[in-house]
Amino acid sequence: MLSVAKLTLGQEAYYEQQVARGLDDYYAGRGESPGLWAGGGASGLGLVGVVGDRDLGTLLRGVNPASGSTLRAPVRERTINVRTLDVESGDWREVQKRLAPVSGYDLVFSCPKSVSLLHALTDDERVRREISDAHEASWQAALAYLEREACIVRRGKGGTTREHGEGFVAAAFRHRTSRAQDPHLHTHVIVANMARAEDGEWLALDGEAILKTYRLAAGYLFEAQLRHELTQRLGLAWREPVKGMGELERVPEEAIRAFSTRRQSLVEHMEALGTEGFAASRVAALATREAKEHVELPRMRLEWKARAAEHGLGCRELRQLVHDRPRRYEPAIDRDELAERLSGSDGLTERQSTFTLPELVCAVATSLRDGAAVERVLDEAEALSRLPGLERLEPGATPGRPARFTTRELIEVERDALELALARRDADAPSPDKKLLARMLMESGASLTGEQRMLVHEVSLRRGRVLCVVGAAGAGKTTALRVLADACRESAVPVLGAAPSGRAADELAQASGIASRTLHRLLVDVYAEGGLPRGCVLVVDEAGMAETRVLAPVLDLVDRAAGKAILVGDPQQLPPVGAGGLYPALCERLGAISLAENRRQRDLPEREALIRLRSGDTDAYLAHAARHGRLHFDRDPTDAKQRLLEDWWQAAQHDLAGSVMLAYRRPDVRELNDAARAVLSRAGRLGRDVLKIGECEFRIGDRVLCRRNDRGVGVCNGMRATVVGLDQTAITLRTDNGVLRTVGPRYTAEHLEHGYALTGHAAQGATV
Repeated sequence: MLSVAKLTLGQEAYYEQQVARGLDDYYAGRGESPGLWAGGGASGLGLVGVVGDRDLGTLLRGVNPASGSTLRAPVRERTINVRTLDVESGDWREVQKRLAPVSGYDLVFSCPKSVSLLHALTDDERVRREISDAHEASWQAALAYLEREACIVRRGKGGTTREHGEGFVAAAFRHRTSRAQDPHLHTHVIVANMARAEDGEWLALDGEAILKTYRLAAGYLFEAQLRHELTQRLGLAWREPVKGMGELERVPEEAIRAFSTRRQSLVEHMEALGTEGFAASRVAALATREAKEHVELPRMRLEWKARAAEHGLGCRELRQLVHDRPRRYEPAIDRDELAERLSGSDGLTERQSTFTLPELVCAVATSLRDGAAVERVLDEAEALSRLPGLERLEPGATPGRPARFTTRELIEVERDALELALARRDADAPSPDKKLLARMLMESGASLTGEQRMLVHEVSLRRGRVLCVVGAAGAGKTTALRVLADACRESAVPVLGAAPSGRAADELAQASGIASRTLHRLLVDVYAEGGLPRGCVLVVDEAGMAETRVLAPVLDLVDRAAGKAILVGDPQQLPPVGAGGLYPALCERLGAISLAENRRQRDLPEREALIRLRSGDTDAYLAHAARHGRLHFDRDPTDAKQRLLEDWWQAAQHDLAGSVMLAYRRPDVRELNDAARAVLSRAGRLGRDVLKIGECEFRIGDRVLCRRNDRGVGVCNGMRATVVGLDQTAITLRTDNGVLRTVGPRYTAEHLEHGYALTGHAAQGATV
């Protein structure tokens, strides 16, 4: 993999300090090999071979270490005026902020853990040398790609003009271990924040190109080349790559986890501190972020071998990884099959509507189990981009702005659905009896607001096959639709419900009284049954999270049944997990019936602040949240997670089921879940008996999240529950609506997660 971080002046000292003082120290493990100059810009300056002492610091200050000439005036710390929020008063103020200049970028090319283990544990020097050489060749090839695409300089006011630079000026430092002294073969490539423009002037790099636009593709290319090199050199066999990275086929997952100790350190630290140590736990990150100590390599290897053998990776298993006859061949690539797979509904547009050329490169690289040379992957990606099934949306002619594509299949699906809805906007549509509806609205009394009554009246009697309803969370959309459902049933009009997720379908059923299922389940059932009931009304909740490829055929089925689809959602909430955009497009083209009043928040200032947030006025909402003590800032992500955990525990002691933490990244969710369980275990809130299945363990009292629908068991994707019983074959859950469900070991291993922390998508629509 490839990770990238910004560097400021002085941080380069770490890499220089890791260099061994001589060969004896290097082979003893008391230091690493010296840095080597890299990049096309370095050779142009006469920087070749070994990086001299303090030469890297000299370069990052804008001076050529070879000649002493100044390349670029030192970028000084600058002060800018920024608007900042005082979290105590809730007031926005104009303050001065110091910005440390970015002197360079740390590109870290890391081998998969299984490859690092083979490199560290093997007794065969030839194998170790081949792995080192393969790693070297792979990062150099990936760096060449990154240099070609992302060596972009900026000039002009605000750096708005971009042009290609002549090449990176970089220094590469290879390391064999992690800070935690685990085997971890990786190379730091320190790229100076400057490159020579075409006119000879040295300018700052465009950081976005390195940090975002091309980073992932460069990492995937590194991994593909590494698999290719090691397959040819040593005949190694690979598992299917996941997100670009493939582990060795015969290295046990247990061994990989055993040598990934950094991920567990925070959880162990929290468990040691206990539930009373939250104030002290703010230092957990610093306490576990140790400096790298140089322990003698022979002693480390003995300890590594003993630990690896305990986890199924002994000397015999290591020998079996390497084949006597390396597989020296170029993998055959079926371009037609690959094109069909990448451009189909489960390909590049499965989770997003458009993609860039670097994303196409990633898809090609990760599809090749045994890898391929960087240039081969790039050639295949370029060839695929010219196939008839792809539509180029942006040309990619501007430096740092790659070409953007979509599939013609997705364009046609969305176009056909929009044309259908527009063509049927005045068609007859099923509706309940008018007099009956008027009576039921009158009988609803104060349970519905005037706005909700208007909504029910409009969606009941308006013509058209597709109607869009828009309302913020808490506006009472589904509650109002209960009256519509009752009126339809009494008028003999079939009414059905659907939603993107099982939990959303359950909540629609509870709030509206409409029997509901997921959109995917609806399609399966309806195709099996031969169609929807004639003249039905279908209510789709959380329509903004529905994928275009799922929502479009549902609308077609409604039209075939001469029915009416009522799409309920909020285009401003989270987008779908898959490729979406149909619901917002329908709202724009057809118009929407809106509910503006928030009924969930009874506090008027809170309600007004949320209205302003939804309209895009984030400053007003942040100020409101700060004034009420609900907004906290931390410079360090670990400090933020510690504070979040502390606040969660304060709430969870009184209402565990109703307390949940949210995080954007799934690794953060896993870390928060692990830390929450450590706290609960220390507090005696979890049972003693442990059921361990796969990577997860469960105890009585655990909060869990179901990640897949299972009609036979009666659980759905997004359902939260509490473990109330377990044995070696099953787990008994009590769902949040009080129903007992029992899931078996397969469902537990594949689809059950801890539920103390969730991603925003997993929590969408939930009320906690």
